[in-house]
Amino acid sequence: MFKKALMKMSVIGIIGAAFAACGVVDVEQAQGVVDLRARILEIQTNEVDPLVEQINAIEEQVAPIEAEIEALERQKEGLYQQAEEIGTEFDEEMRERFDTVYMEGDQAREEYKRQIDARFQELEERQRALKDEKERLHDELEESIQQRRSEMEENGQSTWENLEFEMRAREEEAQNVSKAMWRAWDEERDEAHRQVEDMRNEYEENNPFNQEMEAIHQAWKDIDDAYFEIDVEQMQIEESRMELHDMVRPLEEEAEELRKRERDIWDTDPNLLAAAAGTNAKSSEDLIEEQHAKLEDLYSQLRSATDSEQQNQAVATQLDWDNHAVRTDQIWADYDQELEKAEQKRHQSYDASTAVGDANNAQLDIDQINLNYQEQIAFNEAKLDQLKQSLQNLEAGSTNDSAAQRSQIIAEIEGLRGQVDQKNQALATMNTTLQEQKKNPQWEEKTGAIADAESALANTPQFEVNTDGTVASDQARPEYANALAAVEALKAERADIPEYILTEYPNPNYDPTVQAIGDLNGSISQLESTLNSLSDESTTADPAYTAALAEKNGLEQLIGDLHQQRDNEIQAKQNIVDAASTGAPDQSQIDAEVASLINEAERIRNERLEALDAEYTVTATTTSGSTDTSEAIRQEINEVEQYISSLHESKDQGWQVQEQMAQDVRHELRELEDGMESIWDMMRELEDQQRPLHEQRMALDKERMVLDQKQRDIEDQRGPWEEERQQYEDELWSGFDDWQRTRQREIEDQQEQMWDLVRVEMDGKRRDAEKGMKQMWRDFDNETRDAHKQIDREFKDKRKAIEEERQGIEEDINNLREGFEEAREAAVQEIEAQRDQLYEERMAPIEGELAAIDEEIEAKFASIEGLYQQQEELAGQLEDLEAQVRELDQEAEFGLLSVISGAIDNAEKLEQNPASLAGAAGVSLTDFLPSPPSRE
Repeated sequence: MFKKALMKMSVIGIIGAAFAACGVVDVEQAQGVVDLRARILEIQTNEVDPLVEQINAIEEQVAPIEAEIEALERQKEGLYQQAEEIGTEFDEEMRERFDTVYMEGDQAREEYKRQIDARFQELEERQRALKDEKERLHDELEESIQQRRSEMEENGQSTWENLEFEMRAREEEAQNVSKAMWRAWDEERDEAHRQVEDMRNEYEENNPFNQEMEAIHQAWKDIDDAYFEIDVEQMQIEESRMELHDMVRPLEEEAEELRKRERDIWDTDPNLLAAAAGTNAKSSEDLIEEQHAKLEDLYSQLRSATDSEQQNQAVATQLDWDNHAVRTDQIWADYDQELEKAEQKRHQSYDASTAVGDANNAQLDIDQINLNYQEQIAFNEAKLDQLKQSLQNLEAGSTNDSAAQRSQIIAEIEGLRGQVDQKNQALATMNTTLQEQKKNPQWEEKTGAIADAESALANTPQFEVNTDGTVASDQARPEYANALAAVEALKAERADIPEYILTEYPNPNYDPTVQAIGDLNGSISQLESTLNSLSDESTTADPAYTAALAEKNGLEQLIGDLHQQRDNEIQAKQNIVDAASTGAPDQSQIDAEVASLINEAERIRNERLEALDAEYTVTATTTSGSTDTSEAIRQEINEVEQYISSLHESKDQGWQVQEQMAQDVRHELRELEDGMESIWDMMRELEDQQRPLHEQRMALDKERMVLDQKQRDIEDQRGPWEEERQQYEDELWSGFDDWQRTRQREIEDQQEQMWDLVRVEMDGKRRDAEKGMKQMWRDFDNETRDAHKQIDREFKDKRKAIEEERQGIEEDINNLREGFEEAREAAVQEIEAQRDQLYEERMAPIEGELAAIDEEIEAKFASIEGLYQQQEELAGQLEDLEAQVRELDQEAEFGLLSVISGAIDNAEKLEQNPASLAGAAGVSLTDFLPSPPSRE
């Protein structure tokens, strides 16, 4: 319904717009039709659609509950079917019992029953024949009625189609007349428009400022053309840059992965690398710690064994085992320090080798840098030569020295601004102060104090010693305790002091950069003043010359920057080469020196341990068993010490493995970075190519700003003339608009008269057709109803006679039945009493289930009763809206037919002489146009 109304509304809108434009229709009546259609659309959008959405939402809530109710109903039907089967079985059982009771009387009345049944059978056949006859007559009548209805509908449809065809023909005829009138009007209006435009152009040609404005507009066009060429080149450069970015991105990811691998190698404990190279799952450091713990346990056993030996000694010697532990720890600490020196020497050798490798690569890079920059500089110098030749050609063809001077100043200003931008960018990334890492003097002072204190501690005996070398007392001397406390205190103080500190000093490049920016801005200000003085003169612009000068300045600056960049990059590489001037160390010699240091440290450690062990060896014992025990322990201690030495050798192997793995990764990273460097060089070349383009764009922007200012000056000067011209144009177009409205109103009145005639004629035909169709259907309905009533009256009397005869037979049956019933009543009552009890026993479980299901169904119906009610209310509202829309649609449709009928009537009036109405009798344009103002 609503879609049909919307389709009609769109059709009405199109036809109404066309008719209204022609002026033949009644505008107010057509607007009323359009308003009705708009009202229908508003009801559809604001009222119907929300109601439909609400009903759909309620349907979505109700559907699941209805599905559950249907499932319960199906379950209930299954129980009913089960109950029906039980009832059938129960009836069979009761029937057998009743058959036993009735069997005696059946034989006696069987004969009488056959007679009664025969009479009933006859009545049934008569009644069935009567019913069939009635249905047959009704069916035949209904077929006849249906056939007539179809014929009437076809005739009605044909009538409406003929009327519709006639209306369309009248509409097309009116449309043709209307189009002819509007075509003539369009030609007349276009001719009038050209006449007004010619008058305006004639006055505009006398504009004294046109020449200068045309020059400015041409300059703007030249600037736009230059912008386009710059954009094309920048787009090509950007596409190339994006392609290079796509090429270098995977290489950067791979390089970052290699750097991560190198960091992971250096972050890995070399002891773990040594363990991985060997067969032990533990690191060398863990094994060394385990062996030191084992040594402590063996020293504890040695102490116990030695104490036993002292008891068997003729003259007991006092041994200070705490001193033994301290001296042993010191020996191992000195040994570890010597090993760290060997490790440091190996690392220094690795760093020196790495620096030499970097220096070799840097030397190769210097050659490549020279080659790359030579190519870039040669390319840009060739472009600069070509550009200078182009500038000479432009200067030779130019006749305006002021324009050339202004272009030179603009190009110079934008070149200086480009330098200012570069220096500002450099200044933004430049720190005012720099930092330098130095040794902390306080830390060095504490380190020296610790060395002095440790020297004093080493020269201070721990115990009092007799002249024969024996310990006089097992109590430590106070001087030794004080010296040891001083060493520990100094170490604690040094632990809180950082070894390195950062110092700041002024950046030597910051102030000169700021001064250079100030100087450049001063030069720009002077040039701006000169440019402003030139802009006040009546000059012409030369954007091509300005852009060429800007490109020349950009190329010259670029060539200078390339020279500076080349020198800076070469100097940076040369610094790397100079840093490795000492050359790479001999690795075999370094390995020999490291091995010598390790062997020397082991020799000194063994000698010191043997000397200490000799001091704490008990001699002159009375028994040999305890001495054998001490010797076995010492032998085991010696084996553990040798094993610790081998572990340190394994640790040194781990450092070698780590260095080799790092070198392999660095070599691979270097090859990858070389490939990335070539891509970055190409990207820098693309950026360099963009710099002259940027200079050109900035110069053109400045040129456009100067032209804008010049245009504003001209606008200020031609203000009075422009006001007079604007007033004259306003009067011209105002007169044209007045004539157009007056002339168009004449044509619209003519067309409205034509459409009024068409509407009146078609309204009369439509009313006659509607009236005839309604009367035909009323007569048909009355005839159909009377025919059915006549058939019902004829068969009513026949059915009444059969019913009376049936009642007589039933009275005879009742009289006979009373005699039989009395004899069987007692037996039947007994069976009936048992029947009710048995039936209730068999049907009780099913009835319980049915009752539970009915309660659940009622609960679910109760839960959706509100939704049903709300849905019914919404459906009622929707029906009301549909009725309102149908009423509005019928009203709009009748209104449309009225508009069309009136237009067709007007068209019939115009058919005889449409050309006279189209333009012959119209108002004159010259009556509405003003005279041009005088310039005297």
